Amino acid sequence: MTQVFSAYARREVVESELEAFLKRESLSGFVAQCPQPSPNKVAVVNAQTTAIEFNRKLGAVMHELREKEFPPHQ
Repeated sequence: MTQVFSAYARREVVESELEAFLKRESLSGFVAQCPQPSPNKVAVVNAQTTAIEFNRKLGAVMHELREKEFPPHQ
């Protein structure tokens, strides 16, 4: 889980790069999920909160990744 940030690429690309980053950090078994893009940050945060609650109900363990640990491309 990261804070919501402006994406520099399509959602699928960001998810793929995040999973590759986690593998390089010797972390495995993670699934990267990005919310659908929207100019409405409140809607994106609400979607993220809903997804987190849903995944927790399924028994998933959620981990926070600070944005500066996975910086968007400039």
